[in-house]
Amino acid sequence: MSHALTPAIALHLLAASAALGLGAIVLSRRKGTAAHRLLGRLWVGAMFVTAAGSFWIRMDGGFSWIHLLSARALVAVSMGLWHIRRARTRAHRRWMVGACVGLAVAGAFTLLLDRLLGQVVRAWLG
Repeated sequence: MSHALTPAIALHLLAASAALGLGAIVLSRRKGTAAHRLLGRLWVGAMFVTAAGSFWIRMDGGFSWIHLLSARALVAVSMGLWHIRRARTRAHRRWMVGACVGLAVAGAFTLLLDRLLGQVVRAWLG
């Protein structure tokens, strides 16, 4: 099953890649600093574009189970923002780390399953 790299898929892939990279940086650096807040805001934006943008990517015209991960990501990031605005740092951390892990899991599924990105990687590997 081959699918074209549509603008929606390209934007989703770009945003997801940015979110993965930014997430790794944010998680590895000291928390509460101005840099953490700036990188965190960029990560939140990339996560929202990644998750919301996935709803324009459908196989056979419908949603799949993987769209549930996108809905979960939107909830997780929103909850993380809600908690940090109320100075609940432990809850903020749990929601945001959960969203990062969810993004990594969703990315792994795109490589393992018969999806465009997995097909591209398999083609590169021969």
